[in-house]
Amino acid sequence: MTDDTRPPAADDAAPDQAERRAARRARRLARLGRGGQGGPGRKGGAPGGQGGGAGSGGVSGGGKAGQGAKGPGRGGARGPGAGKGGPLAARGNPARPRRQDGGEGGGLAAGAGSGAPAEAARGRLRGGNVDGPRPLRPTVIIETGAPETGRRAGLSRRLRAALFWLSFVVMVLLPSGLAGWYLWTQAADQYASETSFAVRSLDQTLPSPMTELLGGAADSTAADSQMLFEYLQSQPLVEIIDRKLDLEKIYNHPDADPLFRLGRGRSIEEKVFYWNLAVTVSYDNASGIIYVQTRAFDPDDAQRVAQAVLDESARLINELSVKARADAVRYALADLADAEARVREARRKLQEFRLSERSVDVTQDIAQAMALISQLRAQRAALQADYDSRKDLLGAESPALAALRRQMASLDEQIRREQERIASADPEAAARERDGDGSLTSAAGAQEQLTVELNFAENMYTSALAAVEAARADARRAQRYLATHIAPTRAQEAEYPDRLMWTIAVAFVSLLVWAITLLIIGSIRDRR
Repeated sequence: MTDDTRPPAADDAAPDQAERRAARRARRLARLGRGGQGGPGRKGGAPGGQGGGAGSGGVSGGGKAGQGAKGPGRGGARGPGAGKGGPLAARGNPARPRRQDGGEGGGLAAGAGSGAPAEAARGRLRGGNVDGPRPLRPTVIIETGAPETGRRAGLSRRLRAALFWLSFVVMVLLPSGLAGWYLWTQAADQYASETSFAVRSLDQTLPSPMTELLGGAADSTAADSQMLFEYLQSQPLVEIIDRKLDLEKIYNHPDADPLFRLGRGRSIEEKVFYWNLAVTVSYDNASGIIYVQTRAFDPDDAQRVAQAVLDESARLINELSVKARADAVRYALADLADAEARVREARRKLQEFRLSERSVDVTQDIAQAMALISQLRAQRAALQADYDSRKDLLGAESPALAALRRQMASLDEQIRREQERIASADPEAAARERDGDGSLTSAAGAQEQLTVELNFAENMYTSALAAVEAARADARRAQRYLATHIAPTRAQEAEYPDRLMWTIAVAFVSLLVWAITLLIIGSIRDRR
């Protein structure tokens, strides 16, 4: 069976299958929001079916062509269906006809469509034979974009590139160039003068290995060095040096540039801020050395400022040393005065006690009373022995024995009084003691207490007197002084400003700021 004798069903099967595949492909493209174009139509004549409308996409594949006017013969040549749609279009490859029958609809017919999606043109040949193969599926041609959309994308890319390089020039190259131009052409030379010194004492000893392990010098001058380090950066020093040298005159030199000069009519706070920029002070904890670097627009000015700093440092250390010596001696003298007053008070109390007791030394009175009691007891014992020997011979009523008894009674009374005088515990004796007629034992106790207080006060006075002498000796030996290691130098070449370092620093900071700005802008754009 030849192609001319195929049944119509067989002729229509292949185009229908191709149309279905084209319709599915068109729907997929429609989901992406892209337009399509109509496929090949059959039997040219009337225009083909409508393609995809704008915004919703068109149908790609074989568009359904309208029926043309039938001629007397069968069939007409198939022609490509042309559709209007979005930026993507699919076009079918027409079959090359082998035989044509005459008719009104002969020739190539173009099917054109636009607007909403329409069904694809079937392109069947109604009642005609076409010699030659029929395509099983249409050829899809994908266009990358419409000319206007491509132009907009190109302009957007060129604009972004221009803004990128413009921002780089404005934020990186321009600040770096201005900084380099100012530093290398406008900035004035600055000269540096250096000096170093340390606080030392006459009795300072070498640090032990343990002291070095624990971190530097731990002598008594460390506190003074730290105090001096803080003083060199303080407002009082700036005020003193400003009165001596006139800092505004030094740092407003005719050769000074506007950026690094001090300026006129500055407040003391602004001068202190500028001082800490122009004068660098560092302290080495291990050695206790203080390093000072002063900068000025003239080498002589820098040296004069460094010399003024050295002089003020020496003056401060001398004042601290004198004050420390005076404080040490003053404290010792105060202790001596207290001890002397205590001695005077103890002596006064002892004198009053002696006057009240009417005795220079109560202990001697007690010793004398004890000796008297011993004598009285010896006499009493002798009289008792005489009385006992005569009693048997003379009788109890003898006048001689009566006299002996009276003598013994008198001796007993005298012994009793002497004993009560030495030690008595009755209230009346205590009352008499308060009136100055008390027992010798109580008086001896009071005298001993006063004597101990006097001795203690005298010992304290002796110790305080020795402390005063020692404080004076220590003050002379512990005198602080400023040891100068490096005298103020005079520069011959300018060391500041460090033009290369500052130029690189400005360029690096500008580049960093520019990169951060681009990151922020990109992040904001992505969020939108």
